Amino acid sequence: MNKIFRTLCVVGAGCALILLPAAGVLAKGISLTPYLEFPPRTFFLQMPAFSWPMFILCLALILALVCPFLLKALRTHARTVAPLNNPSNRRPFPIWGWIALIHLVGWWVIAWTRFPWATSVQPHTYFPLWISYIVIVNAWTYKLTGSCFLTRHTLKLLILFPVSAAFWWFFEYLNRFVQNWNYIGTENYTPLAYFGLATLSFSTVLPAVASTRSLIEALWPGHTCFKNWINIRPQIQKGGAALMVLISVLGLYFLSWFPFSLFSMLWIAPVALFAGVGLLTGARIPLAEDVRRGDWTVIVTSALAALVCGFFWEMWNQWSLAKWVYTVPYVQRFHIFEMPLLGFAGYLPFGVECTLVSDFFMKRNSSTDPRFASREDEGERTVE
Repeated sequence: MNKIFRTLCVVGAGCALILLPAAGVLAKGISLTPYLEFPPRTFFLQMPAFSWPMFILCLALILALVCPFLLKALRTHARTVAPLNNPSNRRPFPIWGWIALIHLVGWWVIAWTRFPWATSVQPHTYFPLWISYIVIVNAWTYKLTGSCFLTRHTLKLLILFPVSAAFWWFFEYLNRFVQNWNYIGTENYTPLAYFGLATLSFSTVLPAVASTRSLIEALWPGHTCFKNWINIRPQIQKGGAALMVLISVLGLYFLSWFPFSLFSMLWIAPVALFAGVGLLTGARIPLAEDVRRGDWTVIVTSALAALVCGFFWEMWNQWSLAKWVYTVPYVQRFHIFEMPLLGFAGYLPFGVECTLVSDFFMKRNSSTDPRFASREDEGERTVE
């Protein structure tokens, strides 16, 4: 019965993420039609201007959350011995990685130039660029560790592509209630063409973040300093989890009521809701189990992986023909590419959400790090 109850709670959390924003619109007494428009082209929110007080407040909150992790990493860095520097671990960069690199450079040139002969493919460079990126990151991980998702967990990595498409469509849905980004260069697509091309692009998100996280763990041995770190007492865990669930539920419900004040809920609410439900019910949500043990390793590497991917998402988007642009309330200044500076903080919880979904389908036990799998034959550690 407990298992059934926990499963129902997790399913209920997933349903809440979809239903609560729509319920808030209906409770407000307005039509849902503009929010469900497809393709989503109508811009019906007038964003408030930049605000220094709001910018400073948001910056202070971000620093308060990030600085403890940063200080912990810096203190550990000097004491960290990097085993990957051992000559016995050095391998040549695989040929398929070089092919992917050449492929990436070619598509990058097409994306940022306007050669007449490439007119038909210039709006469609996102998918080939990110396929190249995923292969290159896996090749780099293979060079460092002798294993990677692409070579050892090929089927699981392939499964992430359709899962990723559905995953990002959910964020497209939430964005309709706050309208923090919209697409240009897609105005002439039919609904079917828009859905197909967007789905293809969205399918690369989870494989890219999962592969980048694996590379970060290979490059940065010091990430294990977060393994036995902040061990929160059970009583505080329960109270904090209940608060996370309450804030997430209210934030999602009132998203359309206060889109300029609650826009960050788009990124925070999903991870907070699932983590809160996991901590309250004991459901087997991997990252909630990690927090219960005081293990913040995967949370940190997931956040960093999304931040790295975010840099490349924004960079390649900057001069592409079909692209997205941002309209983030109060903090729309100090852009890095199209993204306002503080907007990059959204990638941190987003990385954790990517891992929650990826690890469910990759069946993580103690870690999805393929380096551990590559050592099975040596008898050092087994994760599967």
